[in-house]
Amino acid sequence: MPNYELELQEYKGKLSSQIAGIEKILRLNTNDLLDNEVTGKLSEIQGKAERLLKKLEKNEFEISIVGLEKAGKSSFANAMIGNDILPSKEARCTYTSTSIRYGENRATVRFFSRQEFALGFEKKLQLLGIEQPGTYDYETLSLQKYEEIFESLDDITKQHWSGTVNEDIKDILRYKSTLKDLVGSGTKEFRGEDELRNDVKKYIEDPSYAIAVKEIVIESDKDGLHVYDNPVGTLTNNPPFPKQLFNLNNYADVSPKMPTNRFSDKVNFDLYSRGLGSHNLPGGMDSESRFVRALFTKSNAPAADNEADNVNNYFHILHAVEQPKGLDEVGPNSFEYTIYSDCTNLEKGLFYYTTY
Repeated sequence: MPNYELELQEYKGKLSSQIAGIEKILRLNTNDLLDNEVTGKLSEIQGKAERLLKKLEKNEFEISIVGLEKAGKSSFANAMIGNDILPSKEARCTYTSTSIRYGENRATVRFFSRQEFALGFEKKLQLLGIEQPGTYDYETLSLQKYEEIFESLDDITKQHWSGTVNEDIKDILRYKSTLKDLVGSGTKEFRGEDELRNDVKKYIEDPSYAIAVKEIVIESDKDGLHVYDNPVGTLTNNPPFPKQLFNLNNYADVSPKMPTNRFSDKVNFDLYSRGLGSHNLPGGMDSESRFVRALFTKSNAPAADNEADNVNNYFHILHAVEQPKGLDEVGPNSFEYTIYSDCTNLEKGLFYYTTY
């Protein structure tokens, strides 16, 4: 069993013991030996452990995609899941947190309760330093009145919050006629790929709908991005990585050494040339052949004790798989070829390159 599986089983056992132990303590606390603060803390820890154990048993883990506005988070998420669900535009197009899971094609849109939305609006006013923010209600406060209040604030506050909290408040006041019908309305369910692609997006990108949304959970059955360990340190675009690794089995006999006769003790071979150990190394311009060739070259290349020699060796590895002009035709008198090769020293910030 791999180390991961052993550690997983060990950790699940610890969580189960922790849950059972806390349950026993709470059950035996019949004489109120523990005060409410302690029992509350124990129940909180027990709940977290139960949720984590459930995720481990279902083999689930979460990846958070966090970044500045317009950094490409939605495009990256779409690429990961292999489905064009999240909107991607030049302007801001994501107004709410979205959770994407593997499952049957459906989405659940949950809206803020009236109390949650009112409290959130009050906190935004509080961030701006507006006095007595609780006296303002988004349903009765006009956009004009708010803009007058914002203009009365000091210049530093206005400059700091102008493009963020200020715009959020203005959006709420602009679209409050739509928002007040959505806030407190519970949940909406969408099913099928067409509804996911078309009907759900407005609750993510359209502020007149999305501002009222607390969370969207999307389930998609698309087979998107795969993450693999790369034990060989070589990568190409196609075919898929597991197939590249499996294909290496066909080249187990390839070696930088001269071959020995394993064919037959009744046949004498004339080793007529150097390099016969690599005779079966593929020489095509296709990515599968170049993957094998690059890995073979890299695995047997010498490692020097200085940067200049190592960079030189590195480019020799790349040159072993480069595409010269005329060998990979993609159209009439049109060929794909290696335009440049590059190498980067991440510690020193040095960039090396060669051109065709």
